[in-house]
Amino acid sequence: MKLRFNAQILFTGIMLVGFFLPWVTIPGLGSMIDISGYNAPGRLTAIMQMAGERSASGLGYAYLVYLIPALAILIAALNMNNKATHIVSLILGLIPVLPFAYVLVVGASAALQPVAFGAYLTALAGLLLILSAVGVIRFGEETGDGANLAAVFKTHGKKIGIGAGAVVAAILIFLGGRMIYRKVTAPATAFTVASASASSHLPASANYSHEAAKAFDGYRASAWGEGAKGDGIGESIAATFDGTVKIKSIGIINGFTDTHATFGNLYPLNNRVKKAKLIFDDGEETLVFEDGKESEQTIKLASAHSTKSAKLVILEVYKGAKWDDTLVSELAFYDK
Repeated sequence: MKLRFNAQILFTGIMLVGFFLPWVTIPGLGSMIDISGYNAPGRLTAIMQMAGERSASGLGYAYLVYLIPALAILIAALNMNNKATHIVSLILGLIPVLPFAYVLVVGASAALQPVAFGAYLTALAGLLLILSAVGVIRFGEETGDGANLAAVFKTHGKKIGIGAGAVVAAILIFLGGRMIYRKVTAPATAFTVASASASSHLPASANYSHEAAKAFDGYRASAWGEGAKGDGIGESIAATFDGTVKIKSIGIINGFTDTHATFGNLYPLNNRVKKAKLIFDDGEETLVFEDGKESEQTIKLASAHSTKSAKLVILEVYKGAKWDDTLVSELAFYDK
């Protein structure tokens, strides 16, 4: 018993490759979401839930995509036993071709805008598989007529099961590797701050307010400013989280990075934090920040800290050219 290379086996293999490549790429929360054949049901369900849909029961049809690997395994099993594969190949080829044909017939070309390479590869392989099933494309070692499928599974059921298990194992290894890769390469995520407090803050003016929450509002033109006399040495700002988090790095937009109509760029005019102590539930670290950098500085901590809160205490400052108030535009705590 051997696998006979022919047109149907080749195009089935190409379709399997396309099955694991992105079919659709759509905007997500801060990134692009890839929907492939193997993850279509789960991804579509998640998207519906993000859109506020309570039930994803209408997505049952999405599980039909798993007919692709199932029929591919069946084609390989029939081929290895010198049984005809043209009927199963025809069915497999129609699965990706029919949706494309429908879109073209109804003229819904806009539906193709998010379609990615994997979908086109799968559909092309499906079309070639149909042509090979009906005899238009033929090459390689052809298989026999294969009328009795029950006999095939009765005689070679163990071998088919081992082959199917190997395919499933390979798919699971691929999925696991891809999941690990995405986790490792995914950008750091900032923990949500439930509440913020500070030892002091500047009084509100006609243009600004500088309470602690301003350092966590995601808006770089606002800032927390300490309100003590002098440079603010020993003043602090603290964040409390919804529960215990594991902080591995912090990000800071130092100073006040807004532009004032009268004074211009406020960054060099106010103090910036030079050295600070970070206090967590399980310990503390001392960090030094760069000056002259108005974008976010991200610093990896010496060790991960499991904590429900984090406090930054000012130890040293870079002096402002006009005022001695020390400000922080944004502060974030990351999971990696």
